[in-house]
Amino acid sequence: MTALTRTALAELSAVLTVDPNAGWLLRRGLIFEGFEAKAIYNNGMGQAMGGRFIHLKSGFTLDLIEIQTVPQSFLTVNTFPVSNMGEPHTQEHLVLGKGNVGRAVAARETMSMVESTAFTQQLKTCYPFAANAGIDAYFEHFERSSYALLNPDYTDEEIRREVRHFGVRRDDQGILALEEKGSIYTEMISASSQPGYKAYRAMGRLLYGSNHPVSYDSGGAPAAMRLMQAEDIRRFHAANYHLANMEMITSLPKGLPLEQVLARYNRVLAALQGDKPVRPPSKSSDLPAPEPKPGLIVEITDFPSLNLDQPGPAMLAWPVMARFKPRDEGLADLFAQAFGGDPSTNLYKLFIDSATRKLDIGARSISLGFDNDPYASFYVYVPDLAASQVSTERLLEIGATVAAELERVASWADDSEELLDFHSRMQANLLRLRRSADKLTSSPPGFGARMGQSIWPGLLRDLNEEPGFEKSLLQPELIAYLESVINGGKNVWRDKLAEWKLLEKPQYSVAARASSVAIEAEEAALKQRLAAETDRLKALYSLDDDQQALARYELEFDEATAELERVQSMDTPAKFISTPPMTLDDQLDYTVEKLAGKVTLVTGLFSGMNSATVGIALDARQLQGRQLIYAALLPQLLSGT
Repeated sequence: MTALTRTALAELSAVLTVDPNAGWLLRRGLIFEGFEAKAIYNNGMGQAMGGRFIHLKSGFTLDLIEIQTVPQSFLTVNTFPVSNMGEPHTQEHLVLGKGNVGRAVAARETMSMVESTAFTQQLKTCYPFAANAGIDAYFEHFERSSYALLNPDYTDEEIRREVRHFGVRRDDQGILALEEKGSIYTEMISASSQPGYKAYRAMGRLLYGSNHPVSYDSGGAPAAMRLMQAEDIRRFHAANYHLANMEMITSLPKGLPLEQVLARYNRVLAALQGDKPVRPPSKSSDLPAPEPKPGLIVEITDFPSLNLDQPGPAMLAWPVMARFKPRDEGLADLFAQAFGGDPSTNLYKLFIDSATRKLDIGARSISLGFDNDPYASFYVYVPDLAASQVSTERLLEIGATVAAELERVASWADDSEELLDFHSRMQANLLRLRRSADKLTSSPPGFGARMGQSIWPGLLRDLNEEPGFEKSLLQPELIAYLESVINGGKNVWRDKLAEWKLLEKPQYSVAARASSVAIEAEEAALKQRLAAETDRLKALYSLDDDQQALARYELEFDEATAELERVQSMDTPAKFISTPPMTLDDQLDYTVEKLAGKVTLVTGLFSGMNSATVGIALDARQLQGRQLIYAALLPQLLSGT
């Protein structure tokens, strides 16, 4: 039993149940410090190392885990898009950086040694952070940033400038001209011109229909962003940013009593909720049914490029299905990796390997993808289909070839050589899955790191969709099931591929093709927008001359800029924390001793580890000449042996 849970359980023995095999367990429905216990998480040795708690007053979902690292959280808001204007992405840019409240969070964050990032997914907006200065700095940031998420005070002008607006520039002769600006708009102009974006968005519209939260552009489609008004942003925030619509995974270091941790969360959340009633959260089950395009459809979309021979991506997909349960999800992942991807897979040999391919598509890679959020979907992805191969006939031929290979897999006899070879390729991926699970409970989650990804949200989502109160983070039953399939010698794919509708030809095919005409069209559309805005300004100011109208607009723009700068200058400067840690190791559980020969041995203690990790550090000041070369090679030699 870990210290995080042990202290609280000892004090609550009267209301806890005892399992002689598993030890102390929190009871489902236990009300504790304003929270209701919904699940307990065990590590690979059956020890409790966390749990799921629902805050009763606000509906906030809190997952606590105990890992030896600095306090850190992965906070998400359910933000289902309602249009292509990019309301979710815009909130990400505004709430923790604009307005008096947002700027205060950003300024204080740096001076509190908090590391954070933010990003927008299709149905969630994520705000991970880590507090390098310890638990007090962590809770201060959690309270401050949560208040800003719920109560932003950004202005309409800040919204406009962050999203999309017109600026004025002067050329060398002093001639004024308008230009489109806005950090989000500029970002999405670049993103939307990419070949992968074109193919992905086109496929989304085919699979879900044009007006579905999963096919909308959560980042913002430039054409729709040009229509966005401040009230659209405020309406979206009011509908989505409330505590019951938020979830947070928190990793805390060892030794923090559970009752104290939950009590601190309770104080913050209760104050933030106030007397407001708890509103229902957005759930994937509430999403409207997809409205896919009927029939066999091939769509070719253009991306801007002067190189007409530039390869582009292609996607082939089957209609989406209801989200898979963890067993089928794990099985589908293993199948997709074994069927398409590296040089040993079926699709690679069919389309890429010059010695075995049946169809030369001029590509260097091809994969079978599987996604299970919020629906289950399979798709073939070719990142670099040759421009000469982009045609309706060729895409249909690729789809037919893929379907024939899937039928061949389904036809393999039990215990056949082909089936056993296919399953043997899965062994390496299953081994990686087991190793990653083993490392999960003893490795820092990495919340708050820029560009960092985490498997924790998906894992806890899967675990809490399954029945039962006690849940193993290593998912031993799932691993055992996958092993039984791989080692059983039975061709389960005969039934599974039929159940997953993969024995039918891909219904939808999309390819992106290079087009210089697309560049010309975009440039022409931009000139037209700039001219239309210039005409609007002339009418607004009752002026006939373009330059006079732009000069008047520039003056007003500069005045608004000066006002923003004046308000920002009134912000109270943040002060550096009074007790910063000397190192990030201060919060960790470790010992230091001397071995024979005066070698320093540092031992870190991590509960729940199923294996040991060993590292060695050399003092480069003691090395000379060739020794430095060998020392540089040593890490790779050790890890590769």
